[in-house]
Formats: sequence, structure tokens, C-alpha cells
Amino acid sequence: MIGWAIYFLSASMILVTMLFYYLYRYRNYIGISISKKMAFGALFPFVFLHSLWYLIESIYILLNSTSLAPIWLVTLSSSIVLGFVFALKVVLNSTYRIKSNISEKYRNNPFFGPYIAYGNDPSNSMIISWGISNYFREKHSSDIQEFLYGSSIEHLKGASSKIQTKKVVQTIKLQNLQENTRYYYKIPTKSEIFNFKTAPKYASAATASFDFIAISDSHANEADLQPLIEVIQKFAPNSKFILSSGDNISIANKVNNWRTFFGQMHSLFPNLPFHTCTGNHDAELRKYAPIWKEMLPYFYDNPEEGFYYSFNYLNCAFFFLDLYNAGKKHRIPKKEQIEWLESHLENLPSHIQHRILLLHNSIYSTGEFGCDPDLEEIFLPIIEKNHIQLVLSGHTHVFEAFHRTDINSPEGTLFIVNGGGGGKLDELVLGNRNYPSTPYKWDNRIHIAKKDPYLRGNIKNRFRNDKIVLNFQEIGKLTHEFLKISIRGNELKVQAIECDGNILYEKKVLGSIIN
Repeated sequence: MIGWAIYFLSASMILVTMLFYYLYRYRNYIGISISKKMAFGALFPFVFLHSLWYLIESIYILLNSTSLAPIWLVTLSSSIVLGFVFALKVVLNSTYRIKSNISEKYRNNPFFGPYIAYGNDPSNSMIISWGISNYFREKHSSDIQEFLYGSSIEHLKGASSKIQTKKVVQTIKLQNLQENTRYYYKIPTKSEIFNFKTAPKYASAATASFDFIAISDSHANEADLQPLIEVIQKFAPNSKFILSSGDNISIANKVNNWRTFFGQMHSLFPNLPFHTCTGNHDAELRKYAPIWKEMLPYFYDNPEEGFYYSFNYLNCAFFFLDLYNAGKKHRIPKKEQIEWLESHLENLPSHIQHRILLLHNSIYSTGEFGCDPDLEEIFLPIIEKNHIQLVLSGHTHVFEAFHRTDINSPEGTLFIVNGGGGGKLDELVLGNRNYPSTPYKWDNRIHIAKKDPYLRGNIKNRFRNDKIVLNFQEIGKLTHEFLKISIRGNELKVQAIECDGNILYEKKVLGSIIN
């Protein structure tokens, strides 16, 4: 009877643990909220009971040459344990996503890259990075590999770079380059010659004319990005750089995921500078922080406390926030980061007309995660005081546009949720949403709050339909897309372009100079 009781309790713990995990994972959709500690709390009694029983049975067999329970029961119990461990591994590693085989195509590539980013001044500096295999590092750790670059393809000069034996990513930071100049370069591990162009110096508002690309939530180790890349190349061929609001991959401390991301983007990243802020999947945890810093060696202002930074391009200022504080704190930036943002905004050069803020979690959204009143409380006063014109975010895998015309008059501020950058779309918002914690109803694949308001919740709740959501949400759609953003003097135009080339959304706003 003791054996039966132990096995019964163990099996019960399996069911309770799995049930609690479902309640934790889908707490926003079923109206029941439990903590992560509670969700996995049942796992430990289960392991303890099972281990205790095996220990008792082993001692009994040793002393009496017989088992307390029938052998079939032991086999059944072992099968349940293995099934539980397997299910838990699938749950934790896949996060209920159906993984594609896309990563298998790139995981065995010995090298990845190159990929480039601007230095502290886009007009005279550039960061060039590439990945190398463990075998290559060990084989050539004592060799000097030559990196070549120059403004003429026929006359490339060398810049020696020693292979760093403990580093997956090798990086060259070029300084004192000529502004508005095309450079050619060759990395040690590849025979191709790539090129990039430095930014021009600011001349006047009338001559500031350029395009750039914005994406978010690519989750490149799970998604095929080729349809998105093709539409980018077709509809934004003259873009100067690419921005991202995070979640470029799904598990940041796995190098193969980054290998897959840079492998998929190989037709863009060697020639177009890529800049991203941190997302929860690629920089939320402490163990993610070191690999993020190595993979993306930007000019961070204070990397020990957060991977936040900024740069100016002609008459535009870009600010990349780290809501995860280098893996030390979740979702709410520390005081030092807020002070850094405010200081840099207040001390921008006089010619800056457009201020663009990038963060991962969305301040406003009617998607899976709803709005974020905490971020709204922190950033809205800064946005309004400093006339930030465009806020780009993701996290929720939808496209959504909010135009708050009640601040920064007369043009207002655009809040764009740009989460359709390749990852699995948040189709959980479809269907009949009767649960009290998820008041948003998406009819088919489009949601317009003005058209079909669902008045439940309040402004302190993430899922709300107050006057902000009802009056300023312009469109939401479950779709894969990218943003083409065009600067023409003091005019900024945003176009959301779907993978079939359809222009889903278009908006123009005017910038301003703050005296």
C-alpha cells in the first residue's frame, strides 16, 4: 500500500505541475493569475517523493532481494517520469511555439556575418563584426588575421586583428573615416569584398533626405525571414540602415540562434548598419547579457547597468532603451537610464528635428499583452516635454498604430507596434474573447478600437479601452510587415508594408526644433 500511495502522489504531482504551468502561461486568457513560483512549486514535491521512493525500494531490495511494488508499476512510473521531463523540456524550450527547421540550415556554418553598425558618430566611425567557429579559434589562435578596408576597392589597407580565443565574435571598430564616403572591406574568414557608406554631415533641413527600415520580433531561429527580406529589398532598396525593437532571436545564450539570425540576414547586414534595442527573449536574463554584449558591441553608455545608447543621423536622433537593465531588472528601466535619456534629449544639437525612441514593450497595444501603464507613467512626460515624434516598439506580435494628437501639438506623437517582423503572430487575440482579463476582440485579423469598442477595464489595467485607446488607435492587424521610414527635411513619413507589398498604413508628421 505504501508503494501505491507514493506512486499515486507522484502521478498527482505530475498533473498538478502541468496544470499549474498552463495556468501560469495562459493566465491572461483564462482570468486566473498564479505566480511562476506556484506554477513550478509542485515539481519539487514530485521529485522528492519519487526519489525517496526509489531510495526506499533500493534499500528494501538490497536487504530482502525483492521489490515493494510490482515490476510493471516501476516501469510505468519510470515512463511517466520520462514523459513528464520530456514534456517540460518541450514547454520550456519552445514556449509553445512550433519550431521550424530554419535553424538547421545555419547551425553548422563555421562562420557568420559580417554585420555592421555605426560607431559613436555615424559620419566617421563604423563597427564591423563577424563570428568564428570554435575550431577556427583553436587552430588559429596564435595567428594574426588581417582585416582589409579602404575607400578604393583596388587599394585596401590592412588593420591587424588578433583572433580572440575566448570570443565567438570578432570586432573591428574603425574611427576617423571620411564622411559620406563608401568604404570597401574584407574580413579574414571570407573571400568576398563588402562595402558600407558613412553618414553625411548635417548641412540644412532642406537637404536631409534618406530612408531607413524598422523591424521587430524576428525570432529568426524559429521563423523563415526570406519573404520579409525580399519585400524589404524590393520596396526599400535605398535605405541607409535597419533598426529593430528587439527579440531578434528567441533564446539569447544559444550561439546557434544568433548564427541563424545573422545567416538569414546575410544579404542585408554586411552593407547596412543594424541597430537594435533589447527584447525580453534576447536580453532579459542575466545569462543573456554577456552574449548580447559580445554579439552587438555598440557604443553603450553604461553597459554594466543597461544596454542603452543613441546616435544622430543628419537631423534625426535615435534612442535605444534597455528595459531589462543588462539582465538585472525586468521591464522597468533604472533611474540612471531615465536620467541618461533626459540629459541626452535636453542637450541635442540645435539642428535635430526628429526624435525617435525605440523600446521593446509597447506603451499602447490592444494585442496579447495589452498596454503598459507603468511605462506610460515613466515615458509619457519625457515624450511630451521633448517632442519625441515617433515611438517604435514590439513584444506583441501584431502591427498597430496609435497617433496621439493630444500631445506635441499640432503634429502629435506616433506610437507604432511593429511586432510582425517574422516571428509567429499572436493569433490568440482572435476568436471570442469572453475572459475578463482580455477584453480586446479582434474580428478576423483586424482590430480598430473606435469601430467596435469593448468597454471594460480601466487606465491602470493593461487591458483597457479608455479614451486613449478608443480615440488614438488607428489600426491593428495580425500580419508580417516592416516599416519604411522616410525623412524629407522636417517631414517624417511612416509606411507599414506587408510581405505581399501592400501598404497597410501610411502617416506623415512634421518635426520641430526645440529652442
